[in-house]
Amino acid sequence: MMQWLKRFRLRSDPTSLEGNSGPVPDVPAPAPADDEAEAEKKRADALFDAGRLDDAIDVYRALLARSPGFARAWNNFGLCLRLTGRSAEAEQAFRSAVFHAPDLVAAWINLASMQEEGRRVPEAVESLRCALTLDPKSREARNNAGQLLSELGQFCAAEEQFRAGLASHPSDAGLSFNLGLTLTRQGRSDDAVACIRGALRTEPDSRMVASAILMTLNYADDVAPVELRSEHDRIARYLEGGVVPSTLPARRQISTGPLKVGYFSADLGYHVVSFFMEPVLASHDPGAVEVYCYYTGLKEDAQCEKLKAFGVRWRNVAAMDEESLHRAVLADGLDVAVDLSGHTGGNRLAVFARRVAPVQITWLGYPNTTGLTAMDYRLTDTWADPPGMTEAWHSERLWRLPTGFLVYRPRPEAPEVNPLPRDTNGYVTYGCFNNFAKVSPTTLRLWAGVLAAVPDARLLVKSKGLDEPAFAAEVKGRFARAGGDVSRLQLEGQQAVFENHLSRYGAIDIALDTYPYGGTTTTCEALWMGVPVVTLAGEVHAARVGASLLTRVGHPEWIASTEADFVRIARDLARSGAALSETRANLRPRMAGSSLTDAAGFTRELESAFAAMVREESPP
Repeated sequence: MMQWLKRFRLRSDPTSLEGNSGPVPDVPAPAPADDEAEAEKKRADALFDAGRLDDAIDVYRALLARSPGFARAWNNFGLCLRLTGRSAEAEQAFRSAVFHAPDLVAAWINLASMQEEGRRVPEAVESLRCALTLDPKSREARNNAGQLLSELGQFCAAEEQFRAGLASHPSDAGLSFNLGLTLTRQGRSDDAVACIRGALRTEPDSRMVASAILMTLNYADDVAPVELRSEHDRIARYLEGGVVPSTLPARRQISTGPLKVGYFSADLGYHVVSFFMEPVLASHDPGAVEVYCYYTGLKEDAQCEKLKAFGVRWRNVAAMDEESLHRAVLADGLDVAVDLSGHTGGNRLAVFARRVAPVQITWLGYPNTTGLTAMDYRLTDTWADPPGMTEAWHSERLWRLPTGFLVYRPRPEAPEVNPLPRDTNGYVTYGCFNNFAKVSPTTLRLWAGVLAAVPDARLLVKSKGLDEPAFAAEVKGRFARAGGDVSRLQLEGQQAVFENHLSRYGAIDIALDTYPYGGTTTTCEALWMGVPVVTLAGEVHAARVGASLLTRVGHPEWIASTEADFVRIARDLARSGAALSETRANLRPRMAGSSLTDAAGFTRELESAFAAMVREESPP
């Protein structure tokens, strides 16, 4: 989503923004504002800056009634309206601004942000084109154009916008940070980390940027676990910033009533974290826990409403600063606080560093340690974090749930499992639908090895951005350099309709996982659609989630311990004849009867873990 910038630092369809035909709209230039109008605008601006938005709106409205051609006042009036939630009026104000002053770059950028918010992408592209025609060096226009293109999956076009902005503003942290995020989406983790580190040097107080470095490092296949742990510890010390955690009441006896458990996340809306939380919130026993949800996301949506219907105490805390949120959570008197974000976007780890509950846990949304000294536990299981293997990579104590660290609820729109495409095509089709950020050089090498071992096989890779010709060409080049046969590689972009996304599993016989950051949601989806998944188990949690999921559905034989093993398993599955058809037919019912989809059983284990933590028992 485009960021909202302050007044005069405001914030395409994926066509070239520079190459579009058509001039900036040509209307008569407005008469200059008189001294009285300028004075009134300054008064309204001062109210705006003081946060008195309603008062500022009244002054702007009166001013514009007298001076309807005052474009800069229309622009600032629009910003006030937008910040008070009056989106339709705000957009009209920006339209008035560009009508009266078609050379006002800030107004074009603001108008584009409103159009993007309204999902009128071609209009947003055109408005940004106007802004860039007027001022090719506008960092706001470059930044917002890059973000919009990146959200559209036009990663190479987005990269061009950010680099063009940096050419004029080489020390701009926002451009460098967003370039890093776009490079991450392209699977270029090394380049991405360098850009994000550059942004942190420019804005050393940005916790968001610091966390983004850690998130990106999880995708890299050349970073040792000990280095990952060191980086998490270093940035955690920065997040803690010398904060002395609050002194809270001691952990209590369970006999005093249901535990107060709070879940914190920016991803409780339409997001995979929310989908994994949904069966848990639906299954919680109100006699065991009283559930609080602290939502730190930008907007609430239908998925938020679905979670609210489970009777949770919902707190929308997105606008709260660190101190205010800390006080508000302490007032709720939680027994257990559960961070679902880790170092992903919208996290509130700085509040956890202050301590908001006697027991603090990190779980689900991030595949690594937080590094925080105040985070007590990390929820996992014996397959994702085998005893003795990964403790050293965590600042938290690992609490292994008995039958697995998450539960999956299949989506109701999932189509029926179809017959093997091999039987129609005459050859095996491998596939991967993971986020392309996870497609490391090691992953490409593994996939190339599988195709070499099965000479008539094909590989279908589907992910956001792969329908952009420039990005697709780059990916094919990388695959060729990894030893892959590009003629047998098929690339597809993301489907807009979720049911269509699931239907594409009907085109593949065997799924190949990524490494070192494997799939979670995509692995569950593939299994539900009858598609076996081959995974390479590594030394860290992110590289072992597939091992956990496959063990729980009764197929540990699809877990590789070496690269050669990965190729062998994928080859043998392709050669398994009728057994592959039987697997496809039986995988969904087998999964439906497994612990992976047992929401009630999983939630009872989760509640028992919370209670044991409060009693200060040792992790199992």
